[in-house]
Amino acid sequence: MEKFRLLGLLIFAVILFSCGEKSVDSSTARNIPFEKDSLRITSLFSVALTSPNAAAYIDSAKVVVSEAADSIRSRDLYLAQLATFQLKRGEFDNAMKTADEGIKYNQDSLSVNRAKFYNIQGHVYSYTKNNTAAIASFKKALALFESADDSLNVAYLNSNIANIFFSITDYNSAYAHSRKSFDIVSKYPQSPNYLSIMSVLAISETFVGQYDSAKLHANEAYIKSVNTPNILPLALSLYALGDIALSQDSIAKGIIQYEKSLAICEQFRLGQYVLINKTALLNAELKMLNFRKAILYGEEALVLSEEMHNENIQLSIHKNLSRAYAGIQDAEKAFFHMNTAYQLKEEISSKENKSIIHDLLIQYETEKKDKEISKNRIKLLEDEATINRSRFYITLLIIAFLVTGVIVIFYLKNRKEQLLRLEKEKETELVKANLNGEQRERLRLSRELHDGIASELLGLKLKADENNMDASWRENLSTIHQEVRRISHNLSPFKIEQFGLIEALKIFCIENSSSKSNIHFYSMGDAQIAPAYAQVIYRCAQELIQNSLKHGEAKEIDVQIFLDKEIRLSIEDDGKGMNENTLTEVINKIKAQWGPSGVVKEVNGDSSIGSGSSFSLSFFN
Repeated sequence: MEKFRLLGLLIFAVILFSCGEKSVDSSTARNIPFEKDSLRITSLFSVALTSPNAAAYIDSAKVVVSEAADSIRSRDLYLAQLATFQLKRGEFDNAMKTADEGIKYNQDSLSVNRAKFYNIQGHVYSYTKNNTAAIASFKKALALFESADDSLNVAYLNSNIANIFFSITDYNSAYAHSRKSFDIVSKYPQSPNYLSIMSVLAISETFVGQYDSAKLHANEAYIKSVNTPNILPLALSLYALGDIALSQDSIAKGIIQYEKSLAICEQFRLGQYVLINKTALLNAELKMLNFRKAILYGEEALVLSEEMHNENIQLSIHKNLSRAYAGIQDAEKAFFHMNTAYQLKEEISSKENKSIIHDLLIQYETEKKDKEISKNRIKLLEDEATINRSRFYITLLIIAFLVTGVIVIFYLKNRKEQLLRLEKEKETELVKANLNGEQRERLRLSRELHDGIASELLGLKLKADENNMDASWRENLSTIHQEVRRISHNLSPFKIEQFGLIEALKIFCIENSSSKSNIHFYSMGDAQIAPAYAQVIYRCAQELIQNSLKHGEAKEIDVQIFLDKEIRLSIEDDGKGMNENTLTEVINKIKAQWGPSGVVKEVNGDSSIGSGSSFSLSFFN
């Protein structure tokens, strides 16, 4: 399941298309000196991208501009190539500054010249997860390219929009825009970005389950890019083949493809792509239970993601590193990475909320200013003396009204809070009494089943074995006996009383694992838990695991519990997932059933159709 979420966070980083693939304007083809200069500038930046001595090639490009016959268009091309180079190397601040310079430089020239710089700014915003600003920049560029009838760049912008949908895990929309982009660019196979777009289409097809088509496009992109000087399509196609293999549970084959892509990216110092492949290898090695390899790739990827300030990728890496360290029984580091992931998730959510609030404030301030202008116009028509007298009397009335209103509101609010507090206390006591009664009844029924029917069935089974009765009859009797024991245990997990919460959970996971579903259990910490609290935690875990098995049809389920000052329970599966409404229903059901017990502190969930589910619960101790 983590693979899908991971790729959803990373895929926007792999499409680094050039902007303004057409010449700076339509007169280039008729201007032979400029055509030669533009080829020299483009070639120098292409070499600089994969050279350890990039600065020397950039300086050479500057010399070409200073000596060019058409210095205006050569300068424009230089700025576009420099911004694209900085973008591909992950120098986002520099890329934004260069793009701003390009927009100002072309303020009075052709609109298509500005479009390519808006496109670059859109990419920068995409990488820094400012989706609102990214869409705004891409729309500006799209309008300018469409007005110039520039179909190639319209195709590239569709890829950019697909990137946004990838980053928010809307894979159907991402596939639709990737498909549209490829349909346009396929008419121009000579385009340097043709094979890159084909590789990205293969990745998007994997997300929507079109594996045959994905494999066809990825193989074609790989074969055609092997003997070309363009490194990006080769790295992308290998990555796509690795993703396809992983999606079809050919993990070892996927690792081979990712390692090939990584070797190319490291050789040519393509930082963004190195990050992508190392993060993918972290996930793949984790699936193979090669925990130490997973940790190696994960720690290296974490350094890169921190350098690039990509919090979403850091979140995914921390979560997987937590699982890897748990696999080698390093509880301290496992807890550190899980806790860091939890904090990052909260920070990301807070930043997104702040962005929404900022947009609303701007809208509010605009409306406020419009209202103030209208109000001032009305005031100019009124008699100043009459207004002053009216204000005096109105002020007295308002003060009296406000004082009275504040007193009344304060009294009503205080009274309402008292009533609500008393009602809540009564409700909590009632719920606790019901829970205790329910638990006692469950325990009684469980013991009657276990000591009564289960014992009788066991006696019948032993007699049947002694008398050598029919094998199928004895097998059915054994099955019924096991089922009665399972129902008895589920009604009241008395193993908690015998062995404690951790062993009871471990036994439950083992008993509910099968050839169709594997349940992995990890525990860290040794904090003591009150029996009543342990019952609630066990019930929450039991309900979520059974939901993953019954409704999620999960093949792999990870159950982790951390026993510290605050108890945390994490359950993740690779099942078919659920939509937002169903996810909300599951969370609200747990809160309604166990929240009033005073044990459950917080319940969080994350899921989407086809991407599995994850739940994180915290409990008081």
